[in-house]
Amino acid sequence: MEKKKTWERVDLTIGFINNIKPTDKRIFFADLNMTSLVLKVEPTGHKSWFYSYRAKGRKPRQINLGPVTKISPANARAQVKRIAADLLLGKDPYEERDNLKTELTVKEALTNWSNNSLTVSNGYRKSTIKTIRNSLNNWIFKRSNNPDVRRRYSGLLDIQNKKISFITSEDIKKIHRHVGAESPIAANRLIEYLRMAFNSFLKNKPNPCKILKREKYEESTYNDYLDNIEFERVLNNLFVIDSRNGLLRRSYYEDKKLNPVACCLLAFQLVTGRRTRSEASSLKWSEVREDRIILQETKTSKHGTQQTFYLSDKAKEILQVIRRERMQKYLPGIENKNWFRNRFAFPVDDVRNKFVFPSREFGKLVAVGKECKTPYQVDVRATWKKILLMSGVERWLKPYATRHSLASFILNNGGNINQVMKVLGVSLATAMRYAKLVPGSELDILNKIGQKKETPGLVQVK
Repeated sequence: MEKKKTWERVDLTIGFINNIKPTDKRIFFADLNMTSLVLKVEPTGHKSWFYSYRAKGRKPRQINLGPVTKISPANARAQVKRIAADLLLGKDPYEERDNLKTELTVKEALTNWSNNSLTVSNGYRKSTIKTIRNSLNNWIFKRSNNPDVRRRYSGLLDIQNKKISFITSEDIKKIHRHVGAESPIAANRLIEYLRMAFNSFLKNKPNPCKILKREKYEESTYNDYLDNIEFERVLNNLFVIDSRNGLLRRSYYEDKKLNPVACCLLAFQLVTGRRTRSEASSLKWSEVREDRIILQETKTSKHGTQQTFYLSDKAKEILQVIRRERMQKYLPGIENKNWFRNRFAFPVDDVRNKFVFPSREFGKLVAVGKECKTPYQVDVRATWKKILLMSGVERWLKPYATRHSLASFILNNGGNINQVMKVLGVSLATAMRYAKLVPGSELDILNKIGQKKETPGLVQVK
């Protein structure tokens, strides 16, 4: 015969609970103010909360609320009130618990969303997919190999193994604050990506990843650029031709220890305004025509829409010199390897021949156990930094400043907003932002007020 349970009604306070001594029998205490809330004490000393209830048309049941080490008396009472309210609406906590067992964790849901929804077929660009996945890997899945990112994992709230319905807006805000302490823009982007993903999980339910605009970090726009004098000086240091053969001046690049491919890439960016990774680095010869380049799509173009950009004489000259460099004979064998020529000339079947700015590091180990798999030049930061110093530009500019510099060069030399829009492939709003970079440009027009204009002399008509 089952032994009768020992019950006692008491005021269940933290002090009382801590002073309970276990016995050789299981003990039950009913809360004095909420008799349906029960504290169970095992002979082992384990203490946990239970809620006794009866759903409509069902037998009496008890549901485990959790151990006292994690749930205070106040929290236990709050849970009881919430469950009681659900019972009035016809919701059975046992059924809710069964549904919770099948609910996905954040990690599982984000992985499914990334694999099935975040795809090119659903209208996302490859660059966008890569950016979102990197952000989630860095801050949610904690898979980054970057030591600076891994250093910041200490204190970062881990939500990947939590059930989706357990995620609160406060959890998301904590992650936002932690990431934003050193990377405000990365924090804002991460929360936006989570909001997109959670919208697909929760359907019509409240999304905990929605953060008010005033709670996000203010993002400062990067606007630095080269003035006209700096522009010409930097371009001249990037692109140096040997007048004797029409090729790059080998002695110049070797003496200065400059990567000639990176220099040509930066010079091309400076005179065309193309973005480094998505539009310039990966440029293929198949996309180059005599007076223009045709890109399959750009960062700001519609998905799958080709963009045509016409080339200036300087841009055409850069491409023509690179063509001559590629025509230099390639000789196989370690004894024929050349520091300079082997940056442009490769075996006939080498994939790098497809690209205007090939990478000499392709196929080589660039780190311990890491092989370079990109056949075109990508990282130009070291070369850019050296060129800036050579040109007397002591402040640091991002390589992206080549776009800003070209926009300001156009506007400073009699160009207009429409020309900036066409050259850079941007909207009117973005072109107007570039116009603000040119200080005092509005005075060029205002200062003409009141100036006497010369009247052309009369021409005698015979």
